[in-house]
Amino acid sequence: HGISDTNLDGYADMLENFAWGPSVAWGSAKHPPLFAWVTGAWFTVFPNVDAAYHLLSYANAALGLLGVYRMAQALGHQDLALPATLLLCMAFPYSTLAVKFNANAILLSVWPWVAVAWVHSIRATGTRGLSWSVGLGLLATLSMLGKYYSGVFLLALFLSALASAEGRQWFATPKPWVTLLVFIVSLLPHLHWLRSHDF
Repeated sequence: HGISDTNLDGYADMLENFAWGPSVAWGSAKHPPLFAWVTGAWFTVFPNVDAAYHLLSYANAALGLLGVYRMAQALGHQDLALPATLLLCMAFPYSTLAVKFNANAILLSVWPWVAVAWVHSIRATGTRGLSWSVGLGLLATLSMLGKYYSGVFLLALFLSALASAEGRQWFATPKPWVTLLVFIVSLLPHLHWLRSHDF
């Protein structure tokens, strides 16, 4: 798709986050800031050309596919990790639609890693379990800074944990509460930004 449609997207989403990127603000009038931050950081390294932007788009999709691969491994399905990832490569969000980097596309890379951290937080013990819980809190914040719709995804993880014995045992440990604390604290700057800009 990057070859057949070398122009940037017709809705100007990519130009929009390119313009917001350098400001490193905690929000904007339209979207949470993560995809603009990523764009701004990307173009401090790469030249300001369409090809570099499309490379960012596909790098984002590749990071998500790696997360899917790691998720299969975390669930104990090493044999399905590669086939699942290859099948997902044929899905439009990770193939042709992935050329457009916007507030929706950033979730392609963030959500799989939230799920990976969630599984490891539930299953790992000791310091490793706490480390994954901190990571889960930070990744959950990044997902909300990607798009507020991520709240539905995070709710689904919470309900999934309640639905399994292993998940319910997790709630009896400090790990979910560490996750919640990290999530709230790391989201505070954005919440302050929203409040100071009348939401």
